[in-house]
Amino acid sequence: MGVANPDPNDEFLVVKTVMQLFAAMLNRIAEDANVEKFVVAPTQGTLSPDDSDWQNEIHPSSAGFAKIATKFQVALASIFP
Repeated sequence: MGVANPDPNDEFLVVKTVMQLFAAMLNRIAEDANVEKFVVAPTQGTLSPDDSDWQNEIHPSSAGFAKIATKFQVALASIFP
């Protein structure tokens, strides 16, 4: 009896769910009145799911990194003008 190959869509959904939970946790910390200067750069959904923003399955392309950097610039500018 062989081991079934994992479904790439199932793998994607697991990672997406974990990342959404992580983002929710970060947002709760950022909203905590007792925490100062904690900035969340919301980057989920920034990169296109097709290959245009990706160098490979893990690393963004130069254009993809530029999109992410813009998100960080905007988030940081909100607290460090």
